[in-house]
Amino acid sequence: MPGRTPYQAFEAFVAPLETALCCIATVKFQCSAGGKAEVLPVDGAADHQLFVNNDTYIELRGPSKLTLKVRMRYKIIEDSRESYGPYRVTTKAYIYSLQDSGGQAMLDYHWHPTGQSDEVRPHLHLGATQLTEGAVLSRKTHVLTGRVTLEDVIRMAIRLGATPVVPNWEDRLTSTESPHKLYRSWC
Repeated sequence: MPGRTPYQAFEAFVAPLETALCCIATVKFQCSAGGKAEVLPVDGAADHQLFVNNDTYIELRGPSKLTLKVRMRYKIIEDSRESYGPYRVTTKAYIYSLQDSGGQAMLDYHWHPTGQSDEVRPHLHLGATQLTEGAVLSRKTHVLTGRVTLEDVIRMAIRLGATPVVPNWEDRLTSTESPHKLYRSWC
């Protein structure tokens, strides 16, 4: 989502994420120092960090007592393309983790193109609670997914038993996801 200033680009990026997460929880976003206005080179090594509720698991309402953790890396960049700038935020990595009521991993959506893992493409890890003894898959298996939006993770949490806190949650998720899909630089 573009902005006239780096700060406006950051706000245009975070506001829909906050609206989406507020469908299932009360949240507060935090970012690394300079993360609201510091423009970084696209090809530079440094990224800003975005996390929710002090980088802790968010307790979701509902009988399943799920928790969700959200963490992203991003850059505020200059973009000279018509309707894309002059500034916008580009996502550089994400980790979305759903846990059961016992704190056991259920689904971990990862995309970390840089780092120590040998898998740099978007993928999913199935938690041990989702696997049976002797299963072909393990919790370390990288199940390739393509890029996953936060809205899709929220929909999955609801499907798994999280209770939405607003009646129009599906409309909200669609409206927050649509601009993201319009301005994303990946397909």
